[in-house]
Amino acid sequence: MARIRSRREAGWRRCEGAGWRRASQSILAGPAQGSNSVTVRKLMLDAEGATPRRNYSGMRIASILSGSILLMDGDGATHLLQEGDTVIIDPDERHHFVNGGSSPASLILIDLQSGS
Repeated sequence: MARIRSRREAGWRRCEGAGWRRASQSILAGPAQGSNSVTVRKLMLDAEGATPRRNYSGMRIASILSGSILLMDGDGATHLLQEGDTVIIDPDERHHFVNGGSSPASLILIDLQSGS
């Protein structure tokens, strides 16, 4: 049976902790919603917002919904991602996202659990 979750149910929360800057997220699907192998989140980076530089055990897919975002990959190279761009990040590749612009930017992040 399909599970439908309205946008009101998802809600937004500020991302806090080391490395987070001017960011908020909404978990669209994850373990709490019965999705044990994938987590889908919408991430909003305000102007000069950033995510921590870290690696994840599973594959990660990011698709830019609005604005432009810099991705620093595991080799330290910087890539400018713009609305409509999608990037696939291999498991254990250290990376982070930065909004260097003056307007908010948003992206969808899909995190596949290792072994999926």
